[in-house]
Amino acid sequence: MRDHSPNKNRQVWQTRRWSMPLLVGAALLLGTLSVLHTFYPLPYVARVLVYGNDGYPADYDIPVADIRPSLQPRPLPRALDSRVDEILPLFGGIDDAQQFLEASGTTALMVVADGKVVSEVYLRGRTEQSLTRTYSVSKAALSALIGVALQDGLLQIDAPVTRYVPELTEEDDRFDQIAVSDLLNMRSGIAYTSGISFPFVNADDALMYYHDDVESIMLGQMRIAEPPGAFDYHQHNSALLGLILRRVTGATVADYLQRKLWEPMGAESAAQWVTDDRGFEMMAHGLQATPADLAKLGLLYLRSGQVDDRPLLPESWTQLEDAEGATSNRSGGARPYSNGWWLVPRGEGHWDFSATGSYGQYVYVSPKDDVVIVRTGESRGAWNDDQWLELFAFVAERL
Repeated sequence: MRDHSPNKNRQVWQTRRWSMPLLVGAALLLGTLSVLHTFYPLPYVARVLVYGNDGYPADYDIPVADIRPSLQPRPLPRALDSRVDEILPLFGGIDDAQQFLEASGTTALMVVADGKVVSEVYLRGRTEQSLTRTYSVSKAALSALIGVALQDGLLQIDAPVTRYVPELTEEDDRFDQIAVSDLLNMRSGIAYTSGISFPFVNADDALMYYHDDVESIMLGQMRIAEPPGAFDYHQHNSALLGLILRRVTGATVADYLQRKLWEPMGAESAAQWVTDDRGFEMMAHGLQATPADLAKLGLLYLRSGQVDDRPLLPESWTQLEDAEGATSNRSGGARPYSNGWWLVPRGEGHWDFSATGSYGQYVYVSPKDDVVIVRTGESRGAWNDDQWLELFAFVAERL
């Protein structure tokens, strides 16, 4: 016998009431995904949906290219003392050095003065062997490799990018106006969008973080916004530099780094460079290394591009304050930027410089005081980049 009770009828009505919106919603989702799949791989779309604009979420299985340690590692000499612990509380806003480092999200702090490690601290479960995601510190490593290629006679920084990537002319002949130096100094005029708004997953940040074929983005979706000249800090500049480097060297960026820097610098540990699914390095943010080997990168610039009197970089490449375009962003009110490094004025014509990455990654170099400071972290804490750089200058001056 059929149940004609009011409760039964109400249940049927409620089921029908909710089933139709669910079916419509599912149909819209499937339709949207089908349209998106016409232009973008579904795994890429899924990554954008899940991770948004977070470049390195902890649960994202990121492919990497491995970089081996040097066959002849050169451990940095240690002369540990308490000077840094005593200097930090002299800076405004710091009462206790250890408490400050813990509260600010610091994972490592290494200070090298006169070529020796004078302070070395690891926090939050990290050790001297822990690899750090350096984010935009990678741009300084990439710039160093461009300097190596320049030393090897493989490219010219005043040459147009289309000399090395001629396909760009087919996209827009205005790419002929962009020099390699424009990419290094973030003044290329290439258009870039940062925000992500589903279902329009064509924002450049998302493409640079999550697309499985970044080279195809370089060759098919880059657009010109304006003539070269104005400072605009973004990932397309670095990605195109990496593509040029790959072409002129005939090697991956990770392999070139290992042969031309990691090996002769005497890197003590393995490293990694995050890649897309096809092995193309994420040039702007993908290097992962230990603090000690990052300090060696800083020392390379501090020593005018030489290791044991062997030139790895042209000396002029390490004179960042004199580099063409070093003050390209003064009009914007930010610190000057030069070849992958941010410049820090120290008065009387002296300049320090810093490779700076998201969440408080720094390789700070002070030629004036013969100091390199490496700070890594899970965050900047309550401070911004300017405050951290002021602290590093303060410490360097007093060592």
